[in-house]
Amino acid sequence: MTALRAGTGNRRAVRLWRLLLVIALLLASAPAGRAAAPPAHTVQPLLLELAAARPDASVSVIVQKLTTKNQIEQLVSTLGGIVTRDLRFINAFAAELPAGAIPQLAAADGIRWVSLNAPVHEMQTNEVGDAYIFTTWATRLGQEGRTEFAESHKLVDSSAGPNGHYAFGSDHKAYVSGFAPQIVPEHSIVKVEVVLFGFAAVPLRDGDETEITVYFDEDGDGDSDSDGKMKFGPRVFDAHAGAANAGPIYIDVTQTSADWDWTDLTNGLEIKVDQSDFESKHYVHYDAVGLRVTSVYSPVFTTWASALGTKVTSTFSLPESIIDAPVGPAGTSGTGAVPRSALPDSNLRSLLAM
Repeated sequence: MTALRAGTGNRRAVRLWRLLLVIALLLASAPAGRAAAPPAHTVQPLLLELAAARPDASVSVIVQKLTTKNQIEQLVSTLGGIVTRDLRFINAFAAELPAGAIPQLAAADGIRWVSLNAPVHEMQTNEVGDAYIFTTWATRLGQEGRTEFAESHKLVDSSAGPNGHYAFGSDHKAYVSGFAPQIVPEHSIVKVEVVLFGFAAVPLRDGDETEITVYFDEDGDGDSDSDGKMKFGPRVFDAHAGAANAGPIYIDVTQTSADWDWTDLTNGLEIKVDQSDFESKHYVHYDAVGLRVTSVYSPVFTTWASALGTKVTSTFSLPESIIDAPVGPAGTSGTGAVPRSALPDSNLRSLLAM
């Protein structure tokens, strides 16, 4: 009996060992799990579509960061891409990399937002004299409130702008964001307009007012820090009554910010279209909501002294070294102290005398 029990125990051990071996082999042959999908709020949806449809295509992107360190730039290199422009003034950079690498980049720590580099054909940019005009379209619903329009996803389903898909609402609100700004070096923003591409189902009545609110996240903490509002009446829809007359309506919102700059277009900018005051309950259909930005060339330059002044005799040693390079520092220098008699402010002179 003892021998029989021992034999039974050995057979059970062998079976268990075989079972464990089979499980180990199955695990070893199983395909590796997919990388975690990027959060929806860190990447422009169109880029994910490109990654799935054309993973080997090279795509130009703007990468906005939550960190000032360069680990994101290093990741781009690891993923087979290159950094093409430093946009340090908005804590971002432009890069080119394979579309298939976009999801991994967007899922990395320190990523704020990855979008198509705006100088693409769909942005419909135009040179107009000394001004540069471009339009960028909302690509995701906003977070400042709940969008009440029916089929609201059609407001943000194309970074290229109007595509014939309409959301609609009457006395409702819509919040949109995800704009991809085109950074134009040495240009200053002089005009910003909200673009509402759509139509009114029937002519609107007096009292059907729409309010546009612009939200900014100036410190990047995810909360709106300031906003401005503009109202307009029903007459702007008079030329766009009926689906056959769908088209763009431009609302100037320049005054909603005291001083627009490029960071305003990247720091969580969000647009609210508020029709809650509509009295007629008539419907308006919107295909896309965008921003049209006009900027002008305004370079910053430095000019250097090229002659010694005549008000006070210079007491610096080698004073000619201070003014010997009209194009900037030349590697030579003068040394000394500013004569107190040359200081125009008596309080400043007394401070230096202490």
